[in-house]
Amino acid sequence: MMRRAVISLCLVLAMGLLVTPQAFAYDFFTGACSGGDSSASSVCQTSSNDPITGPNGVIRKVANIVALAAGVVAVIMIIVAGMQYVTSGGDPGKTKTAKNIIIYTVIGLVVIVLTDSILGFVLSKL
Repeated sequence: MMRRAVISLCLVLAMGLLVTPQAFAYDFFTGACSGGDSSASSVCQTSSNDPITGPNGVIRKVANIVALAAGVVAVIMIIVAGMQYVTSGGDPGKTKTAKNIIIYTVIGLVVIVLTDSILGFVLSKL
């Protein structure tokens, strides 16, 4: 009974990842360009109108579409794995397969969130 409660809690936490707001990388250089002659530094110059790397550029749009599609697939995979776990009837092979699907799906979601954060950080510096 305790094992089912732990697995249920893990599933609820995994679903919580899907409804959290988009993660952004912390910018350590927020005040670095505010004082002095910042026009000489290439780090302080930003171009937000670039159609490729800008905030509404092609790279950001493609990344958002891929992240959305991966999130939808992850939800479907977690539901399928949960159904497989419930209907396994105690078969160790089926339960192990279902657990592995859930674990790898959660790992994939974490990778997607980290990738989106890193991409946002890199694109903000271009």
